[in-house]
Amino acid sequence: MNSRTPSLPSAARGLLLAAAFVATAALADDGLCRLERRDAGAGHARLVCGPDLAVETAAGAEVEVRDADGDGRADAAELSRGAVLLEFTPASPRPFEIRTPQAIAAVRGTAWAVDAAAGATDVLVLSGRVAVRAREGGADAGVELGPNEGTTVRAGEPPLAAGVWKAARVQALLRRFGR
Repeated sequence: MNSRTPSLPSAARGLLLAAAFVATAALADDGLCRLERRDAGAGHARLVCGPDLAVETAAGAEVEVRDADGDGRADAAELSRGAVLLEFTPASPRPFEIRTPQAIAAVRGTAWAVDAAAGATDVLVLSGRVAVRAREGGADAGVELGPNEGTTVRAGEPPLAAGVWKAARVQALLRRFGR
């Protein structure tokens, strides 16, 4: 499996540590992703990965964007901790998934947020549809989320039933991206 990640300073190569960037750090454009915006004070950043994927990171997020099939386009991300907001709008249907320690969220085209914390992952869909399942042993027990719906996946358990999140919870998550 071929995996490409954005080029970073050598000490952090292969792992995008959005919160660790300082004003003078540079993210080189390697053809997969480029740094579009960084708010060093708030600790969040926006990466653009080709014409159809944007990844916003909240302070402290650790995410690796990958080209798993080697076609030059981002098709997966590994979020080890923190929150990301993704906008995926491909011209033609193609898969994209984000993996956390507890869950896998797979889409065809949408905007959604994923927050990986110790022991649990929250997934919120802003538009489109996202299928969510447990990462370990959860191939059969998944939920499909539509606009304004969310779920939580705890380690070793299937996702909770899909439900509409209260406005305060949605706003708290989106504020982490400066929205």
